[in-house]
Amino acid sequence: MESITNSFGSVENADQVLAEFGSRQRYILLITTLLSINWAIASMPVMHGTFIIDDDCFLNATMLGTNSTNMNMCMENSQKVTPISEFNLRGSQRYLVEWTTSAFMLGNMIGASSLTHLSDREGALLVGWVLSYESVPIGLRGFVTLIYGVMWVVGFCAVAPLVYFIVNWRWLMVAYSVPSIVLAIIYYFTIPESLHFLMVSGKKKKAAKWIRNAEKYGKVLHKKNLDMMVELLEKTYLDVKVHESDKGMTENLSSSLLEQLMEHKIFYIYTFVLIFLWTSDTFLYFGLSNYSIHLPGNKYWNYILSGLAELPAYITIPYVLEK
Repeated sequence: MESITNSFGSVENADQVLAEFGSRQRYILLITTLLSINWAIASMPVMHGTFIIDDDCFLNATMLGTNSTNMNMCMENSQKVTPISEFNLRGSQRYLVEWTTSAFMLGNMIGASSLTHLSDREGALLVGWVLSYESVPIGLRGFVTLIYGVMWVVGFCAVAPLVYFIVNWRWLMVAYSVPSIVLAIIYYFTIPESLHFLMVSGKKKKAAKWIRNAEKYGKVLHKKNLDMMVELLEKTYLDVKVHESDKGMTENLSSSLLEQLMEHKIFYIYTFVLIFLWTSDTFLYFGLSNYSIHLPGNKYWNYILSGLAELPAYITIPYVLEK
């Protein structure tokens, strides 16, 4: 396809630039694919909580009325080493097991709040899925939703065989953690900062370098337009850190957010709707996932099937988003 011959007086935002790459540019697809792998790895320790609260001996005693002697024999014959068996979290200590999910949710809330704030200052590299969304054209974001959803299901389902074959919970934690460390090292050397962040932060020279690096990986949709954009970015280069401290930048971002909320009251409604949806979704999702292992039949297959049930939604989401 021939390049568009429009001239640009200025480069307003990253979406304007990314649109010129097209949805099949290899650099953009590479970033998205690499970052999506993290979603599979991250889902494993998240969903492992389903099996942390699982205790076959306790359930047998509760459901079948097994006496304490048989329950002790069950524990002695069990080859699995779980936090419940290692720390004897039964009887009056059972409530500590139930607190694992609550503790995870609390940590998730604190982590999500702090990381999003830090990502505004330090860059989207701190939040992988945000970085992925900010590195692709608008027309490709439905695909990002699809690939991230599929990767989540892959990691979700991988928990069952890992729990089945690795009998010691400490080695399970190692199995979950090592891939994350390896992937973090790979990301450090291969994944660039978000183009959106570079442009919003005024780091236009780095944004121009980002575009040039992307062009090395394959053809772009509108090469001539990108060349003009890079030229404009290099001419108007302004590194915010030379003129503003990080503190000043953060204050500007915070005040801008407050100003937007005050000016557009509809954002309050959007915020409360999202809070309600995420809260409801969390209760339903983890409630159903955690209970799946208590359904009749093989608990491992029940768990895997509950994960596979998500696939139809992820596959249809890109199509629905375009409508």
